[in-house]
Amino acid sequence: MHKSSHCPSLILVAAVTVLFLSSCTCLAVAEDQASSSRYMGGPAELVTAPNGAIVNAEMLEVTPKVMYLEPTTEKVADGVWCIGGYSLANTTVIEAEDGLIVYDTGDNN
Repeated sequence: MHKSSHCPSLILVAAVTVLFLSSCTCLAVAEDQASSSRYMGGPAELVTAPNGAIVNAEMLEVTPKVMYLEPTTEKVADGVWCIGGYSLANTTVIEAEDGLIVYDTGDNN
């Protein structure tokens, strides 16, 4: 009887210990990842952009892939064009029977 009355307490202590140690490990891993992130003060390679701005080299490499650097018109399908490079958002032109439908979200100046 004496042995079985201590068993649940020992199991509880062991479970709490395991949870505590695993949470300490998780916090250490999260802290290590945060310190290596460029957003949390980690290293970032800085370069000078063509306009003279100092930017992260990775951003300079990605920019041409995600935005137009010069005015562009692309044919998406028959009767549908995408116009980019004039503002922050694209303009879509659709050729309809009665004329052109221009979808332009515009931007704020």
